[in-house]
Amino acid sequence: MNDACPGGVRTCLILANGAAPGKRFVRAMAHSADVVMATDGAASRMLAMGVQPNYVVGDFDSIEPTTLSQLVP
Repeated sequence: MNDACPGGVRTCLILANGAAPGKRFVRAMAHSADVVMATDGAASRMLAMGVQPNYVVGDFDSIEPTTLSQLVP
C-alpha cells in the first residue's frame, strides 16, 4: 500500500459544503493533516475557522470574491 504514496502514508482533511464539524475539531484535524482541501462552497467556512486550505476544488460557482482574495495562490 505504501507504494502508492512515496514516503509513506499521508493524511488529507477534506471539508465539503454542508453540515461541518466544530471549529476545534477541524483545526485539530487540519493541524495533523499533511494536506488540507476544501470545496469551493466550504472554503469561506474553513478560513473563518482559521484554517488555510492547501487546495480548493470545485466549479467555483459558490465561492465569494472576498474568499477568493484570501486564498494563497
